[in-house]
Amino acid sequence: MLDIIVALSLIIVFLPFWIIVPILIVIDSGPPIFFRHKRLGRFGNEFYLWKFRSMVPNADKILHEQDPTLLKKFKDGDWKFKADEDPRITKLGRILRSLIESQQEKEGAGERKPHLQKEASIRNPACG
Repeated sequence: MLDIIVALSLIIVFLPFWIIVPILIVIDSGPPIFFRHKRLGRFGNEFYLWKFRSMVPNADKILHEQDPTLLKKFKDGDWKFKADEDPRITKLGRILRSLIESQQEKEGAGERKPHLQKEASIRNPACG
């Protein structure tokens, strides 16, 4: 029963966020609201992760097909950018990312689990 009460409380607390952020995304950079990204899960199973879009639409296409210098910089940075260096991030995206980053710094981003990568490579050799 406690789990249901906590879950309902969290839904009520975060409901304004789930309503306001999509509206702000559309105002800031237009639709779509969500970004779908393929990820590798446990034992090499692929799944799609849905999240609020913080970059311009077609950000992957811009990176991989339209801007070779940006792609080189991305690869040289170990396949990542600092948020303030990535021109594909929207104004609202910078704000959302800084809020999430500051929260992760307070709590700790969490421990990486190298054993999951090992399990994934056993299940799917292409992952290793």
